[in-house]
Amino acid sequence: MFELWTYQGRTVIVPRSADIPWNFLHNPEFRQLVQDALDDSMDAVPPWRPGKNLIFTAKTEVPIDCLVVEVGKLPVSWFKHIGHKARNVQYSPFVMLKRPPTTKQLTIGLKGLPRNPWLVRAYPGGYTPPLPWQVTAGDAPGGRARCVQFWRCHAYIYRESRVRPNDRAKRAPHWFTARGIQTLSRAV
Repeated sequence: MFELWTYQGRTVIVPRSADIPWNFLHNPEFRQLVQDALDDSMDAVPPWRPGKNLIFTAKTEVPIDCLVVEVGKLPVSWFKHIGHKARNVQYSPFVMLKRPPTTKQLTIGLKGLPRNPWLVRAYPGGYTPPLPWQVTAGDAPGGRARCVQFWRCHAYIYRESRVRPNDRAKRAPHWFTARGIQTLSRAV
């Protein structure tokens, strides 16, 4: 664990398992965007109630490259995301784009208590549910079913730095193809 930010004057704990792109941890400009969102959250979102996780999307002044996009008719490839820290990391959908779209949104996920906040997610764009294979999918709004529904239509934007080298699947995982649902595109 390490500390980078504050929430309502309290140090925010960032567990090693946090879903935060590396540039938000290591680039001062992006670190400041996260702190600005945490500061603005006191005015922009309902109060954080003890026992509940707090997830909110803040507006930024500068555009940030998106990490996740709608798939549409783009071919999907399956890789293990280098940033996923689960005990049993499974395959995630990726699409290749020459230029990623940008957003002025930053989503923040806090857990714990307002007096002892843990930052577990911070990423560009609006709320993105966990992948269906992730442990947190069961606790996400709409549960695992909503996660499956979302990820059948969305994918990460491929960057070599985002995938585990030489770890690519030849076909889509079971959660993507199960129950007679046709895949959105052929898995490469």
